[in-house]
Amino acid sequence: MFSFLQILLAFTSMVFGLQPPFDQMRQSSWTIEDGLPMNSVYAMTQTPDGYLWVGTEAGLARFDGHEFDSYDRSNTPALQSNLIINLLSEPNGTLWIGSRGGGLIRFQNGVFDTLANQGNPIGDDIYSLLRTRDGVIWIGTEKGLSWFSEGRLTSLSLKGQNTAIRIRTLMEDRLGRIWVGTDKAGIFWVEKRSNRYISVYKGLRHLDFIDVLEDRSGNIWATTYGSDLLLLFDNPKHPSFLLDYSKNMSPIASISKLWEDHFGNIWLGVIGKGVGVLPPGSDRTTSFPRTKKIGNHDILCIFEDRENIIWIGTEGGGLFNLTHTRILTHTIENGLSNDLISSVFQDSRGTVWIGHDGPAVIDLYDPVTKRFQTFKSTQNVSGGPVFSMAENPNEVVWLGTMGAGAYRYDLRNQQLENFKRTHGLFENHIVAMYTDRDGIFWI
Repeated sequence: MFSFLQILLAFTSMVFGLQPPFDQMRQSSWTIEDGLPMNSVYAMTQTPDGYLWVGTEAGLARFDGHEFDSYDRSNTPALQSNLIINLLSEPNGTLWIGSRGGGLIRFQNGVFDTLANQGNPIGDDIYSLLRTRDGVIWIGTEKGLSWFSEGRLTSLSLKGQNTAIRIRTLMEDRLGRIWVGTDKAGIFWVEKRSNRYISVYKGLRHLDFIDVLEDRSGNIWATTYGSDLLLLFDNPKHPSFLLDYSKNMSPIASISKLWEDHFGNIWLGVIGKGVGVLPPGSDRTTSFPRTKKIGNHDILCIFEDRENIIWIGTEGGGLFNLTHTRILTHTIENGLSNDLISSVFQDSRGTVWIGHDGPAVIDLYDPVTKRFQTFKSTQNVSGGPVFSMAENPNEVVWLGTMGAGAYRYDLRNQQLENFKRTHGLFENHIVAMYTDRDGIFWI
């Protein structure tokens, strides 16, 4: 039994698409002392089984939220280098591992193996990995661009390039084009025409591209090495030039990484200044203060997992995560009927229902107005505490009491009905309720 009510703001923000201020995000960190192989984290991804995989300069690690399992040259022969700089997960669970000095490694069905590159040397340094919607794996290396499909590796020459060039970043846009960012060779498109891939040079030969991102609105963002430019293509369908977006933003240093979260915020990994965030529709970045440890490091990678937790890999500072979870404590002083809580439930309209120990009193919390009110209907809920609540797909909320059976409340017409043993219930003391994915209601 709770002696007070703790409502997680993250719970309500997921329902309404709201988010608390960035400076109120909860921060956690892991270093060598916590089992991380090394404090420089270059890459992250999450496999379908929920594991977070982390690439460091001392090998690969698999993280279950509590412990790290480490893989390196000493225990995994397929890893010919401990410097892991790229990771890519496929829907079937296959993990692709790009290393510096050890080539491309695949982890599939519990087995690590080095991708055979005979007759098509992709080199030992893998700088970028991409899985396109058709299931093809694209590989950017210091020797150029290749793809892997149906067990075969194939190289693709970029238009106008007679020598090997380093491919720094790869991104597929919503039109199916692959954006290829290079070191001092400009930016290219790769398109599939008549069952074959062709490349198109888009210019900007003088820039070293680090990362390219397409946001949910179709805008193409790019960042380059050695400058504070955050570049925005003016027309993603027919881009002809880039805009310097950084002149309208608060001062930032060289941007090393781009990521868009589920709220539409664009996260910027900044060299020497930690993390900046560009909210949707804004031209001003929000930076995390240097009082937070993350603000003192170079950012090497950013990743958002399936639970919408932001993970950040740093150079020398370890692994961080940031969550929108913020704990607010509500008591009688904030409007609760009493401080003894027996159940908490949120309906499909977002209202939070709070059952109390003692007489069957229910409070309703509106996350938008942040106010409580006592539940009232055409008849009162009687009996002991409300220990359980659930909702049917047709907007009907059920309340389970200790002694007075179950109550059925229709959110559409505000009608309340009571059901007891005389109506067919096995018992008037209801301790649990649940609506399964098929819409079947269990008591």
